[in-house]
Amino acid sequence: MLATLLLPLVLLAPPQDRPSATELVDQAKLYLPDYSGEHRAFLTPAQKSEVQAASHLFSAALALEPQNVLALRYKGHAQVLLGEDQLNREQRVASRASFSTAVECFDQAVVQQPEFLWTWYARAMAHQRLGSYAGAIDDFEHCISLAQAIIAEGADQDAIKQARALKFKARLWRSDCRMQLFEFETARSEYRAFYADNGNDAWDLGIKIAETYLRERDFSGAIQTYEALLEVPRYADFHGAYTLLGYLEGLHENHDKAYARLNQALARERKPTLYPRLWHWILAPTEYKTETLDPLKRFVANPPSALSSWDLTLGRFMTGAMTADAFLATAKVEVDRRKLEAIPLDNLMCEVWFYAGWHYEQQGAPELAIAAYRKTLASRPAAFKWEWAYARLRFARLMRAAGPKSQLREDPGPPRTILLLPGGPDFHELRKEVLLEATKPAGDLLLLMEGSWRTGFTPKIKVIGL
Repeated sequence: MLATLLLPLVLLAPPQDRPSATELVDQAKLYLPDYSGEHRAFLTPAQKSEVQAASHLFSAALALEPQNVLALRYKGHAQVLLGEDQLNREQRVASRASFSTAVECFDQAVVQQPEFLWTWYARAMAHQRLGSYAGAIDDFEHCISLAQAIIAEGADQDAIKQARALKFKARLWRSDCRMQLFEFETARSEYRAFYADNGNDAWDLGIKIAETYLRERDFSGAIQTYEALLEVPRYADFHGAYTLLGYLEGLHENHDKAYARLNQALARERKPTLYPRLWHWILAPTEYKTETLDPLKRFVANPPSALSSWDLTLGRFMTGAMTADAFLATAKVEVDRRKLEAIPLDNLMCEVWFYAGWHYEQQGAPELAIAAYRKTLASRPAAFKWEWAYARLRFARLMRAAGPKSQLREDPGPPRTILLLPGGPDFHELRKEVLLEATKPAGDLLLLMEGSWRTGFTPKIKVIGL
């Protein structure tokens, strides 16, 4: 509150009593927590107040000295921190405003000091959070070029160390942005070059390459990528690769292969966990349902001590030991707990509504299943979630079965479909972006829903009915 009132007081104070812009910046910097920019930041109420105070102090410094590059940089940094926290808490309008303010500050800072590497990287990250992926790529590429020049000069060891770190991160983020723009071939090429230059870790490279195929809905390409990992001796017996292959075969609706891969995963598992067993049952062909349910029930009845309370709740619900109402009530308690502990909710909400939808579908209640899957698809998992992808598959099938009264509109070339749901504040912006993609070959699924949008993991869109 004091910092909020400081701006008018600074401007109204007699010149001899005013703190200098430099003094205000030095004071404000003390309020800012450390933040790397790679992950969403959750601020406690106390931290949020401090960051807001810092932002007001930087504004006061800029009122005194509009071109103060340190005040511009640090105010942008404070706005990024606020934007990350707001994004985590689903305050999307507020987060967009914060990131936009950050970009404005960084715009002025790079004009004042174009050789300062960190500002280009910070602006790229703000663009990325705003969904301005082309702008982010441009800034990441400038950051990479500037870092290479600093490294080539070889003068300041601290500057070289920072340049190498930012170049490393900028190359990865640039390729991630390429995927958002459906530039999958370029992303794959950049990932391969990146890992060749940085140790060529086959597993990390395989995960990234497979993700490009998943976003294209090219399951065969993703499957071949993971199968290639199994030819690397140190991964040949790694149960995680077999688990991922099982999930992929399930999304590809090769249930016999999915069942076989998950059998291989469980045979290699060193530490018993819930999800391979759960999906072993979900994806099993009909004749193996009982055979896979019984060991899942035994696992839930005698769980390992390391199993989380949430995994145990999920296992009890899926094996019939808990009703849907009791499951959703327990999920509400878990949501409240995570909110208090400032833990992101996106992955949890994705799981809650997917498994509720799957349960309703098995119980012959398609309308409840559709509603639950819709909530799954409205969640924003931090990374690729099998539950999200499988919910999309089940949702499209149920909507198609619901007939012409549903909100599903079909492309004449099945199974490619486009799903149109009520838009919100972002609808018109999305419509423009979709129309830009209309000239590309037909894709398979587009979601517009609940005031926001996401295209999921499809690279090609043919617009119907917009």
